[in-house]
Amino acid sequence: DDSIFKEQRHTVDFDFQHQVALGRRHDFIWGGGYRLTSDDLSNRAMVSLNPSRRRDGLLSSFAQDEIKLFPEQLSLTIGSKFEHNNYTGFEIQPNARLLWLPRPRHTLWTAISRAVRTPSRAEHDSRVVSSISPGPGGLPIVATALGNRNFLSESLRAHEIGYRWEAQSRWSLDVATFFNVYDNIQSFERGDPALVSEGSLVYLQVPVRFDNKVIGETFGLEAMANWQPSNRWRVSGGYTWLKAEFHRRP
Repeated sequence: DDSIFKEQRHTVDFDFQHQVALGRRHDFIWGGGYRLTSDDLSNRAMVSLNPSRRRDGLLSSFAQDEIKLFPEQLSLTIGSKFEHNNYTGFEIQPNARLLWLPRPRHTLWTAISRAVRTPSRAEHDSRVVSSISPGPGGLPIVATALGNRNFLSESLRAHEIGYRWEAQSRWSLDVATFFNVYDNIQSFERGDPALVSEGSLVYLQVPVRFDNKVIGETFGLEAMANWQPSNRWRVSGGYTWLKAEFHRRP
């Protein structure tokens, strides 16, 4: 409760998971959950959400199997998360990871996965007045940020390769590279101005809407070295290089 907004929210969560060994080669885990959340908002003239009351349900499930292709040397982990939400419907987030130990103290791994960020209540239902200025003939011009009922989930496809070397019990080195592809990233798009009448008040609304017009890629390198000279001391050093390229959809 503050000067801009007042919100009362109730949330109920239920989660379940079960892990079982299927023979000597499979370590299987699965589960699911359900979240029910309801809100009651006190809208203001400058900031509001429509409807002011909303109830949303999120149904999710997941399954993952760690398969020992060659015990103590090569393993494959595959799985996926499945969700259904009230904004974009059904979403799937799969992943696969391969782990190889070519020699003692050496580990090589690679992974590919997909993740999403589903729309928020603000991106879907909001109305925020960002500025009010006088126009021709004294007509107020109101710049307004508006939610978008067609806003999509932002998505990420991640590719990773990593290497770990344990030189001895007190030394270790980790190096990982990654390449990520992003789609439907949040943007703000200008709409057509329109006259709006609210009772005796008439003004020109200049809207800016949430949209998904940005795409991009990131790639880079991460390295971390650890040294434990004694049981009471550990020294770590790391380096990260990241390049990001985001641009508007043609």
